[in-house]
Amino acid sequence: MICLSCGVGLGRSASNPAFETGDLFYRLAGGLMILSGLWNFILAVIFFISLIIACVGIFWLVPALLALIYMLLGIGLTATGNRYRLAAFLPVIGFGISLMNFNVIGLLLDASALALGVIGFIQNRQDE
Repeated sequence: MICLSCGVGLGRSASNPAFETGDLFYRLAGGLMILSGLWNFILAVIFFISLIIACVGIFWLVPALLALIYMLLGIGLTATGNRYRLAAFLPVIGFGISLMNFNVIGLLLDASALALGVIGFIQNRQDE
């Protein structure tokens, strides 16, 4: 919608709410990605600190950095909604990070985020 007097965009029309276009599901999936990324980051840092003496702790920096990147992707998905439709499948990356950390909670969060993303993706495809 555009204001007829000044030409400024007013956002989406009332006839096309976010819930119908799958945008809400993308944003919820992004929120779960943030939680999973944060939890994976915390676990990786804990593992890094606890295992640094054993000389293998340096390898926990890899999932820690990946978890930070993943969390940033979740923030981006939460902020943009369904602008990038294939972003619905980003939680698959989180599966790998959660597996590196032996993190069952992260796997559950990522599975939920993936399910929400797929629902949003399907709703977008039906609305086209």
